Amino acid sequence: MGERPVRAVLFDADGVLQKPRAHWTVHLRERGWAASDIEDFIDTVDSTLDGHARMYPLADAFVAARGLPFTHDENVALWLDATVDADALAIVGEVRARGVRTILATNQSHERAEWMQATLGYEDHLDEQYYSNELGIAKPDPAFFTTICDATGVEVADALFIDDRTDNVEPARAVGLRAELHPWDAGPDHLRAILARHGVLA
Repeated sequence: MGERPVRAVLFDADGVLQKPRAHWTVHLRERGWAASDIEDFIDTVDSTLDGHARMYPLADAFVAARGLPFTHDENVALWLDATVDADALAIVGEVRARGVRTILATNQSHERAEWMQATLGYEDHLDEQYYSNELGIAKPDPAFFTTICDATGVEVADALFIDDRTDNVEPARAVGLRAELHPWDAGPDHLRAILARHGVLA
């Protein structure tokens, strides 16, 4: 018997379906931040992705404690800066038209998730959306993937996960999903090739 068909595709948001105008670290380097400050700032932001704390207060406290050049308004603008990739979204539509479930599976803080849900219109293009802050679990925790599969009723072996980070792809594979790396700058042809390789698109 051949491989079981993919019943659902889990798409990451940032780097797969949407892109910031410039990578977040570029903004911080332009403001004169040291590499160590950027790394620690990202760790601070990442600590909020499971939804147990809000991001802006922690980020503002971090900046103030280190005396870094960065205002609250700059921080808000930094995170509320992404554009949906129209080519990627068109491919999602093709997947959905073939009867395969399309699912957003993304790590986000409360603030950014709320902005995405109010602004980007994913409800019109994907069957379901799962945000780490609402699940209480963030990638790369393997429970992020199994929780989504349990909620959708899709067996892990029947799900394909696409993300732009290797450290998220590997734990998805470890729990039984088919998972593929789609680098943030790879483009729509690469995304289509992944889906074709797994029999989702021709």
